[in-house]
Amino acid sequence: MFFVESVATATTGVCLCESVAAAAKGFYLRESVAATTCWHAALFDRSFLINTRKKNLNKQVRIMAQQLEIEFKNLLTKQQYEHLLQAFNIPENAIHRQTNHYFDTPSQAIRKLQSGLRIRQIDKYFECTLKEKNAEHAHLETTDELTAEQAKKMLAGEGFYAPEVAKRLALFNISLEKLAVFGSLTTDRVEIPYRDGLLVFDHSFYLQCDDYEVEYESKDAIKGNAIFDEFLQQYGIEKRVTDKKIARFMKALQMNN
Repeated sequence: MFFVESVATATTGVCLCESVAAAAKGFYLRESVAATTCWHAALFDRSFLINTRKKNLNKQVRIMAQQLEIEFKNLLTKQQYEHLLQAFNIPENAIHRQTNHYFDTPSQAIRKLQSGLRIRQIDKYFECTLKEKNAEHAHLETTDELTAEQAKKMLAGEGFYAPEVAKRLALFNISLEKLAVFGSLTTDRVEIPYRDGLLVFDHSFYLQCDDYEVEYESKDAIKGNAIFDEFLQQYGIEKRVTDKKIARFMKALQMNN
């Protein structure tokens, strides 16, 4: 996700490459990006997206290890997902791949807290995040950037190199030594600035499953909920109760056992 430092105003019909460039600098545009806007494929080279995300996440980690994430999500059918890609004129190279590696203790101490612990990999970039449920659509995220070597060691159970996350886990008396990876989930993702927030289209792969969803990240729960409802209505998408990715992964894991 792009981290908001300030908000830039824009007029409707703005070229989407300007929108993405603004988001890359930490800005969201106020106006909705319409389906008629222009995508400049050169901006969507995968390395551009990864490097942009990396720079913003680096800045966020240095300034503040925590943020409150307010998001709304809804599962999609494959047809709905493909329709949205077409409606927003998404080029193939705008989609980047990320993989979440999930951790917990043998007694599922983190799951019992309605939380999730993961290492996320985007190309050669790694971060460790603890997501704690704060409200119905809000989570407190604590994130540390990792080197590739640190991530490799954590995945192998050879140490824990996320200091801010470790501090949060200590508050819940969760032993770092008992943490282990229990599974991985890969997502093909596109992120679009949309009405003072961020619209996300995801196609996820895990175990023998794959699914599709749309997410909307907002700075305000009430406004965000209204905007997301309007979006679903506009594109004829039925509203569904949608679990987090880690919860869907756990359900699939239990069915396979």
